[in-house]
Amino acid sequence: MPPARLVPFEQGSDPPPGTRQLLLELGPDRFAQWVWDRKCSADAARASNAAGYTSYPDNVVRDFTIEAARQGIDVFRVFDSLNDVRNMEVAIDAVRSTHASARARHLCTNSNTGDILDPSRPKYSLDYYVDLAGQLKDMGTHMLCIKDMAGLCRPYAAARWWATLIKGGEAGIDVIDAAVAAVSGSTSQPNLNTIVGSLKGTERDTGLRPTPLGDCSLYWETVRTYYRPFDNSPKSGSARLYDHEIPGGQFTNLQQQAAALGLGQRWREVEEMYADVNRMLGDIVKVTPSSKVLRGDLTTFQRPVGSVGK
Repeated sequence: MPPARLVPFEQGSDPPPGTRQLLLELGPDRFAQWVWDRKCSADAARASNAAGYTSYPDNVVRDFTIEAARQGIDVFRVFDSLNDVRNMEVAIDAVRSTHASARARHLCTNSNTGDILDPSRPKYSLDYYVDLAGQLKDMGTHMLCIKDMAGLCRPYAAARWWATLIKGGEAGIDVIDAAVAAVSGSTSQPNLNTIVGSLKGTERDTGLRPTPLGDCSLYWETVRTYYRPFDNSPKSGSARLYDHEIPGGQFTNLQQQAAALGLGQRWREVEEMYADVNRMLGDIVKVTPSSKVLRGDLTTFQRPVGSVGK
């Protein structure tokens, strides 16, 4: 197998003047620290769950958040697995308390589930999300973020959602998470190369150059071949996600767990069981750690015994 091809430097963005000389002077370790201090780092803060699965005391959440900010985290993406803003309050206050430091701290909040245009699912309506956004704004949130864990936010729903939130203005966004082409799609993020190409020449032109992105994608395309024996992600897209609503980051984990329990050939039934368990629990927001409850504690247990609702 050929080695991974390096991206030609001359086709990439020019580094700050003196960067190569600095690498020679500092060496790899100290140079990495120099880069770390000059980049924007983000942290997924699970509100009262902090960086774990259990519910931690307020002082633990507060001290952990402040220490993370001191160590260089710039953006805290605060969310609660059930969209309970009361659980977010301590983490948000802790982030805001770090403003006196050299770097401003920002936090992004919100989680998405269901379909606001589906009249048969009134629990997560447009009014629900508008009210949630208002509460988060009142708590001092700097940015609002749609955390769409399973790709459930459909285009027309998103347009109506954001247009309402910004009082009828342009339904626009400031930041979007994407992945380079070779590792995009499926359970990953949308294709960055495609987004850049589709927005080129428009008012939303990203300013990114397609050629270096293409070279970067070729590099990771080769690297990915080394991990093929461990890559069990779906090989194509599927609209079944609108039925089972399994978050992308959980999909492959649940597949592996099902296979280990001898349910690999019954994966479609496991998907259906996940949806049944979700309804049994009241159609909950599915993001860590609530999604783990559906996966490990109920779905894979209920499938063999077939006792949903009992």
